[in-house]
Amino acid sequence: MALLLMFILSSFSLVQYEPVKIINGIHVKDEPSEDFDDGYADGYCEAYRDYIGNQYADCAVPPYIDNSNYLAGCENYYKCGFKAGLKHGKKDFPVRD
Repeated sequence: MALLLMFILSSFSLVQYEPVKIINGIHVKDEPSEDFDDGYADGYCEAYRDYIGNQYADCAVPPYIDNSNYLAGCENYYKCGFKAGLKHGKKDFPVRD
């Protein structure tokens, strides 16, 4: 009995808990800065790929930004990060005519 109880208690520690919220039907992590950073990197990457004209190219590494200024007022941190990264990337990589 004690062995069974030990097994049950130890199995709970094997389950990883990732805090998730649902905002506007979209699952987002509880850490807004992580979601923002992921979105920022994806937006910056899209601007870079538009610049070089290859949607399958490796992404440029986005510069570090302090995202704390951008988090206020965001309902979807990933989307806010994506927009900010895209805007910054378009400034760094203007599309050629």
